[in-house]
Parts: sequence; C-alpha cells; structure tokens
Amino acid sequence: MFKYLFLLIISNVFFCIKTNAKEPLKMYTGYYIKSLNIDSKNQTAHLVFYFWLRTKVTNKNIDYNELKDIEFINAEINEMTIHEERFENNDYYLTGEVNGEFKFNADYKYYPFDSQIIKLSIEHVNFEEDELIFLPDDLSYSKSKSDKNLRGISKDLILSDLQ
Repeated sequence: MFKYLFLLIISNVFFCIKTNAKEPLKMYTGYYIKSLNIDSKNQTAHLVFYFWLRTKVTNKNIDYNELKDIEFINAEINEMTIHEERFENNDYYLTGEVNGEFKFNADYKYYPFDSQIIKLSIEHVNFEEDELIFLPDDLSYSKSKSDKNLRGISKDLILSDLQ
C-alpha cells in the first residue's frame, strides 16, 4: 500500500509565434495519465500519458502545422510520439503520447501524511508569450464519465512501488 498521496497538476506555461493578431491563440490541452512511478528520493516521477491539443482555426497567417513543436520544460522526455494531426470543423487537433521523467519539489513537512504536486509544464518551442496561451481543455474533460476529481487519469492507472 502506498504511504503517500501524489497529486498531478497540469501546469500550462504561456508561450507562442508571431500571428499579427490582437488576441493570443488559445490552445486547449488535456492529458490522460496511463502510468506513474514516483522516485521520492530523487524527486522525479516517471509518467506515461496521452496528450491532446485543440484550437479554433481563426488566423490565416498561422502555419498550424508548426503547433506540434511543443516541449515539457520540467522533464527529460524519453519518447514523444505524435499520433494524429488533423483539421475538422474549423478546429485543429493534435494528439500524442509522452514517456518521460518529470521533476518535482517534494515537501515532506507532513510525512507520512504528505501529498506531493507533480506539474506537467508545457510550452511551445517557437511561440512568443503573448501569441499563444495553453489552457486546460475543460470541455473535453466534462464529456468524460469519470469522477470529476479523477478526469485525465486512467481507471487502470499503473502505479509502481515508491522508491
């Protein structure tokens, strides 16, 4: 049995490309965690998860194919695979899978009843801060039949023994 409670927090960092638009492009993001292995000594979490991005196609000056150039800034990514990139009903969609080691700052103040926060911080490689905003995809999460507090986490989540 696990002695710790770990909390995954989706942290979307704001970054962007010149769009000549007055408002930044809104990129809605979501995650579906498949497996989680915590190394509390080294303050890392090995995560395997699916991700998706979606946005409205509103600006003809943007090369939407460049939107797939993202990175997770608090992680060493072992593998990132793009599964699908498509345009549908005036929306752009990108889906993929990530396998990586994410760093977190552990706080053991209330050990053994502590909880930890693991952030998934995403940014775009080429975009400027005022041109693209990553936001949680609440619309897609709301369509999920899972418990509101467990959205984005597989019911078959693989949790390895804590180290």
